[in-house]
Amino acid sequence: MSVIFKRQASFFFSSEEKTGATNISQNGSVFDVILSNPISIPSGAVNAELAIINAQVWYVNPNVSVLLANNKFKFTTTNAPAGTYTLTLPDGLYSLPELNSTISNAIINLGLPATLFRFTGDDATQSTIITFLTSGDSIDFTVANSLRLILGFDNIVYTAPSANYNLYSPNIAALNTDSSYIISSNIIPNGIPINNRAYGALVNIPISNKPGLQILYAPTNITWCDANSLIGKNTQSLNFRLTNQNLVPVDTRGERYQFTMVIRWQLLLTDKALPMRP
Repeated sequence: MSVIFKRQASFFFSSEEKTGATNISQNGSVFDVILSNPISIPSGAVNAELAIINAQVWYVNPNVSVLLANNKFKFTTTNAPAGTYTLTLPDGLYSLPELNSTISNAIINLGLPATLFRFTGDDATQSTIITFLTSGDSIDFTVANSLRLILGFDNIVYTAPSANYNLYSPNIAALNTDSSYIISSNIIPNGIPINNRAYGALVNIPISNKPGLQILYAPTNITWCDANSLIGKNTQSLNFRLTNQNLVPVDTRGERYQFTMVIRWQLLLTDKALPMRP
């Protein structure tokens, strides 16, 4: 006769240096952990699996930044003080209303009308609409590091033929550059395959909150990874990485991310291994 015993171990990891994270990358997306007690699964174990059962990640990864080379807005106006201006936007995660507000505030500081350019969206076509206050004013999207790609415009200069002119972007706006976050690790060699490749991905976290807020991931249906590579080994040095869906490292903007990892396995005990009855 044989008996199957189920075993499980849980681990909580955080990118917070105060709780033991080391070698934290400058953007906060990568960190290492050296375990005091190594992960040890007996050599006789079978069916080892690993899963991330919950996670907390802040949705702050910039969609406009110096690194992304898309933080410039250049325009020419005949309104006083007339001239050509180039605005540099601070790194940040912008929605269209927030982008409109930031540019409007910068224009006010130049002494120009707040509504010189107004940015809105067309939900039906997913395009951006720029409303020009004044006829003859222009926006130059040929400038290096311009906002054109995330707003959906081509690499040209657009000039308003009339006052209050509505300019629709010819392409779909791409403000939502991130659709999910992936946590990967060296703890197992393959993880969850991404198409036909293995990157050590442990979990794919959908973005379920508004920009600037924390994503609380607690799935009803947990995705388990094959962890048989851990059987018969002592695993002590771990590395974790937070990327977007394209495996581009996430800029956490100083925020920490954390998650709970569970490893489970089975032990098959035969008659010889079972305790003798008195």
